[in-house]
This record gives sequence, structure tokens and C-alpha cells, in this order.
Amino acid sequence: LLDSRTVSVDAGLAEHSGLPERASALALTRLRLLDGRPAIMDRNIFLTEVVPQIPTKAAESSVYAYLENRLGVGIVSSCRLATIEPADEEDLRYLDLEGQNCVGVVESFSFDSAGVPFEYTRSHHAPRTFSFISIAQRLPAQR
Repeated sequence: LLDSRTVSVDAGLAEHSGLPERASALALTRLRLLDGRPAIMDRNIFLTEVVPQIPTKAAESSVYAYLENRLGVGIVSSCRLATIEPADEEDLRYLDLEGQNCVGVVESFSFDSAGVPFEYTRSHHAPRTFSFISIAQRLPAQR
């Protein structure tokens, strides 16, 4: 866990994330290691109305296990967008980029059981560990 603080959702974040403007939110910045090397930096924004706090131990292990098992949050769906972007200063500082200047970025918009967005996350991935898998399924037409 690199940082944890309460913030207010500004207009830009609200427009981009679907979270309500001026809402109170818990902002976490976490660094994930793969094979002992810094590979992913997660920047999570949770509405404090749904997630008032996340203990350090939960932030360092499984946030979703804490949300579901301790807070009773019903996480129903998420929408994800994957892109490649230039590395920012924090990426260069914390991630093992092996001299590369870009990161894989996964934006995630998560919804609770009422269909209300409660989390927005941007995960920056070192290129050596970034991959994307998509499964599309077409159901036969019903007659």
C-alpha cells in the first residue's frame, strides 16, 4: 500500500468514471509484485458511502474479499477498458519497466447489486506482464 486517503470526486473524475461529482471517496494506490518484481500499480477510487475504509491488511491482500465478506458489498459487474499509454512519473519510479516507456492500462468501472457504480480503478501494468483476453459469445437466435 503506497497511499490511502479520502478525496472528493472532482468534475473530471466524475465525467470519466461515472462516480457522482463531489462525492466522498477513498483513494488507494497499491503496488503489486509478480515474482518479487514491481509489475502493477493500482489506483482505486471507492465511494465512501459504500466503502468507508479499507484496513491496510485488506488493501495489501484482497480488497474484494474484504468488500464482499466484511462489508457485505454485492459486486455484480464491472466494465473494463484496456489501452497502452506512455509511462507517467509514478510508473517510472515504482514499476520495473525494463527500460520501456509505456504501460498497459486497465480502467475498471465496478457496479454493486443495485447497478450503482461504486469503484473506479486504473491499473498500470509493466509491459512484460501485460496481456488481454476477451471472450465473445453469440447465442443462437431464438425462434
